[in-house]
Amino acid sequence: MIHKTTFTLVLLTALAIFVSCDKKEIQLIRGIDGSTTIFDSENKQLLIVGQSNRIIDVVDLKLTAEQVASIKLLKELNDKKVKVNRWDSFKPPKEKYEITFATRYYNDQCFYQIIISPWDNRLQQRQFSLKHLSLYDSAQFTLEEIYLPSTGWSRLVDDEGKPTKLRFDGKLPMTLDNYMEIANWTCSW
Repeated sequence: MIHKTTFTLVLLTALAIFVSCDKKEIQLIRGIDGSTTIFDSENKQLLIVGQSNRIIDVVDLKLTAEQVASIKLLKELNDKKVKVNRWDSFKPPKEKYEITFATRYYNDQCFYQIIISPWDNRLQQRQFSLKHLSLYDSAQFTLEEIYLPSTGWSRLVDDEGKPTKLRFDGKLPMTLDNYMEIANWTCSW
């Protein structure tokens, strides 16, 4: 079964091609996930072929204006999901720190940012540090484990130059489908 996100992107691309078709009968479109879409402008159909050269789906593009509007709305909603996502912050038990986590998807990678505040001597001397983060889907299955290094963290300063927070930026390879499934996160220290 083709995923909704990929299907929507391919369908919108095909609609754009359909509108601007220049007497070309067949066009090939390479998908993000490695699939190939064959657009037949004469019959107004898409043939979606997976990485293993198996036919995944055939789509009829004789759509009503309502259907096109619905597809565009779905695309807008999906586009919002791949922008910066600031997750709920976390306060470890018996600690005064607050840990914030943000993610963004771009070019088959999940970029992430971790911020620990407030700044104090324990952070400066690395007596408090995060070991790893876990990303979960809505059913609490682990999608990804991120092991955090002890180096590479940056101090964030206020207007007077005093440290206020500790920040780490990282990235990991991830499919768009997995990124869209992230529902929550936890960390260990």
